[in-house]
Amino acid sequence: MKEDPIREMRKIAQFLELEIQEPVLNQILEYTKFETMKGITMANYATVSPCLMDHTVSPFLRKGIVGDWKEHFTVSQSEQLEGICSQLLAGSGLTFRTEL
Repeated sequence: MKEDPIREMRKIAQFLELEIQEPVLNQILEYTKFETMKGITMANYATVSPCLMDHTVSPFLRKGIVGDWKEHFTVSQSEQLEGICSQLLAGSGLTFRTEL
C-alpha cells in the first residue's frame, strides 16, 4: 500500500468486482493518507480511554514509515522476526519487506 496505493486500491476493487472511477480513487487516496488518518480521532484511537491506551506514552499512529521497527529491535530480535515471518508466509507468495 505504501509503495503504490492507487495500484493496490485497484487490486482490491478488482477483487471485490467493483469499478471505481479515477476521481473516487484519488479521493480515497486523500482520506487514507497517513497524515490525514493521524488527524482523525476515530482512526487514531484518540477517543479511547487512557486506561486502555495511553497516548502520552506512544500514540497509536506514530510515524507512518516502513521499517522503523528496525531502529528499536536488536539484531537478534530482527532475525527472530524474519524467521517467524518466513515460516508463516511460506507457500503464500507473500514476502516480508522491511524497505521500499
